[in-house]
Amino acid sequence: MQEFDVRRLAAEDARVAYPLLRSAEQAVPLEAWLGFVRRAVRPGTARTGIMIATRTGHRFPSGLFCYRHHADLLLGNLVTADYFVAIDILDPAPVVGAMVRALELLGERLGCDAVRSIVHTRADLMARILELYGHRRDTTNFVKHLHPALAPAAGA
Repeated sequence: MQEFDVRRLAAEDARVAYPLLRSAEQAVPLEAWLGFVRRAVRPGTARTGIMIATRTGHRFPSGLFCYRHHADLLLGNLVTADYFVAIDILDPAPVVGAMVRALELLGERLGCDAVRSIVHTRADLMARILELYGHRRDTTNFVKHLHPALAPAAGA
């Protein structure tokens, strides 16, 4: 069984994690990602950040999620993992499992009542794997760009 180390992304690893993020969101330019990382990982931001999952002994991550701790009307204190991405040639389930455990530990450490994962790509596969780890579907999301000229092109 493959072991994974899941840790908070350090600013100097932003470029290494970028291809993984791009696998989920091709429209995100490198400059936008680097700015996002700088804000998410600056000192004193324990309530937001980016976690990466790396095979033990390897440099390049196999999974990542961005997170934020916030209050939710129904769920109480909540950690939401956004851009939940796991890539593996044979089976993404071990990567997802390692990230789910890290997310749950993070939620416990922050005193949360629940965790939520938002999946942007391979949603059906990721949903099946997350459900194996006790997660359930709870929302459907819609978005409308307020500045259409700045919106990503359709299909991007």
